[in-house]
Amino acid sequence: MRSVERTYEYLDGLALVALLRADNLDAQLFDENFVRQNWFHILAYGGFRVMVPSTELDHALQLCDSYHRGEFSLISEECEEPTCPACHRYSGKTDLTPRRRVFATLFLAYFFVGIPFNFATWDAGLLIMSTLGVSLPLLMPNLLRHFVSGRYRCSNCDHVWKSHPDRPFSEQQLQA
Repeated sequence: MRSVERTYEYLDGLALVALLRADNLDAQLFDENFVRQNWFHILAYGGFRVMVPSTELDHALQLCDSYHRGEFSLISEECEEPTCPACHRYSGKTDLTPRRRVFATLFLAYFFVGIPFNFATWDAGLLIMSTLGVSLPLLMPNLLRHFVSGRYRCSNCDHVWKSHPDRPFSEQQLQA
């Protein structure tokens, strides 16, 4: 077995091993468990070694060089950013405005609802807080998902849209 590469990042080592194995090379990540036992000493241990048999060394070195040059990278536009329905460009970014509104609402609700109930009489405050304490956790995940998730803003034309309107994750998973 010969060393193709030495890396100090565990995920980089796993990615290289997966790349080499995808090309039918017998690649192994050496020192994986040893280094992960005491990762504070990763520099002293020398990191992780990606190893292949001696007969496959030249081909593995070529693949590693191609990997470091970025020949296997994906086009980020098609992977990361959704297409804007108005201008049809890959320029959708997550819209943070609804998240800020939800945070401001919860913050103001604490001051206008939570603090006065602390000074209310014991019986009335206990009744109202117990009712809210039971009903709000049941409603909050659905409300947050409706108002926050899947909202995008185009960085090109400033169009705002919502994708996947309230479809369950199981449907999205089957479609993917």
